[in-house]
Amino acid sequence: MRKKGILITGAAGEIGDSLIRGLMDDGESSIVTLDLKPLAQEYKGKTTHIQGDLMDHALLSRLVSEYEIGTIFHLAALLSTRAEFTPEMAHQVNVEGTLGLLKLASEQSEWRGEPVLLCSPVQLQLMGCPICKLRLSSHACANGNGTTQPQCMAVINCIVRCWASISVSTIANWQPSAQSP
Repeated sequence: MRKKGILITGAAGEIGDSLIRGLMDDGESSIVTLDLKPLAQEYKGKTTHIQGDLMDHALLSRLVSEYEIGTIFHLAALLSTRAEFTPEMAHQVNVEGTLGLLKLASEQSEWRGEPVLLCSPVQLQLMGCPICKLRLSSHACANGNGTTQPQCMAVINCIVRCWASISVSTIANWQPSAQSP
């Protein structure tokens, strides 16, 4: 029998760390994390961490076979300066990695017989949040880690407060927000 879990890619980053903490504070205990880097020691034994590459198709296949994933928080990406210096790698991670996760979500949906929710900060830029109406501007990249500090905190707050409560029906009725930060 497959283990139930929420999948977080890019979990070792600032937003991933805050999301894990927020989900754990809300009582979530079935968290599967994926990142190239190890997680902070405070999460050892509290999450199932897989240190690996989003581009590893065998790893994604293993996730499908071992876990029943109902929600995916896709935070893994190459942003700003690093993407400018390595555009091919940025394309692989940002586009092909996302496509791999969409395939994983599709396979999970088939196994489960119900939709899988996939959330990504890109949605905040394209459509805005369906709950708090946060919408990032298209020129949000102001420093080396991809966002300005106030926008980064707004994203963290949105993810921790809103995403954990978003349902598939909320996504189905999601209309782009006209508001911007």
